[in-house]
Amino acid sequence: MSMNLVNDDKQQLNHILVELLRTLDEVCQRYNIKYFVFAGTMLGAIRHKGIIPWDDDVDVVLWREDYNRLMQVADKGAFKPPFFFQNPNTDSGFPKGYCRLRNSNTTEIPIVDVFEKCNHGVFIDIFPLDNIPDDEVAFSKQIRNLKRIRNLMNVYARYHAGIGTLGASAAQSLAYHAVALLFKTKLLSMKSLYRKYESIATRYSNNRTKRVGAIAGLFDNQRFIFARKPWESKPILLDFEDMKVPVPESYDKLLKHSYGDYMTPKQEKNNHGETFFSATIPYDKYFEDNKQMLYAKRYKLTQSGRKQ
Repeated sequence: MSMNLVNDDKQQLNHILVELLRTLDEVCQRYNIKYFVFAGTMLGAIRHKGIIPWDDDVDVVLWREDYNRLMQVADKGAFKPPFFFQNPNTDSGFPKGYCRLRNSNTTEIPIVDVFEKCNHGVFIDIFPLDNIPDDEVAFSKQIRNLKRIRNLMNVYARYHAGIGTLGASAAQSLAYHAVALLFKTKLLSMKSLYRKYESIATRYSNNRTKRVGAIAGLFDNQRFIFARKPWESKPILLDFEDMKVPVPESYDKLLKHSYGDYMTPKQEKNNHGETFFSATIPYDKYFEDNKQMLYAKRYKLTQSGRKQ
């Protein structure tokens, strides 16, 4: 079925999201890895003691050192099926610059991701918190380079999915044909692109910069570019649904920066657009049973975007 979700469907989604968050929390506690709930999930913990009623996702963030440790323990099997720790190293069809924890026995396919041949279970987003250069020119260059590699990762995802230039713009088609041979000859791969992406994102890891941000996923979105000090405040635990989650003690400064008067509810459009969801059907079966409909809707979205 398609989201926006109501009533029982929303409750089912919330249950799966909390289960994913609890699984992540258990692994982080087991390996002494520090994380924080982030963005709308932090706001939900403060204002609603849980998931915001009209929200459809969960976000967490880790300092880069902890993020790298989480990837290491995940590679060693810290997450057991049906949970899947996804990034471009573990899933070559996944072209994002960060990680997701998924439940493979479920389905959550945002329409913009339909052409991606990867795990599409219900997910939570896991972002690294990276140092940002104090010099604006250097920061702009860093973001340009991140976006350039991310674009190539998107092109590789098309190649991996075997869809070529289906639904692509003229510029996307040109980019695809320009690099497809490099993919075929294995001179470029998703893993090599991701290594380059990570090296750009972590360029200032050894600098004690004044600002930090989730640039690997959110680029230069100013709502999520922060002063360093609030993130360095000690963690405190807050109620979130039927568990407790960590936030920085200086959460007020962070939320004011991102949302202004954050205690006044303002319903925002979800970030994923139309999304196809099942709490009980594994994503691969859902996709095969609905492939024609999914491709038609995704192609229609591409065509309508060109007319605007």
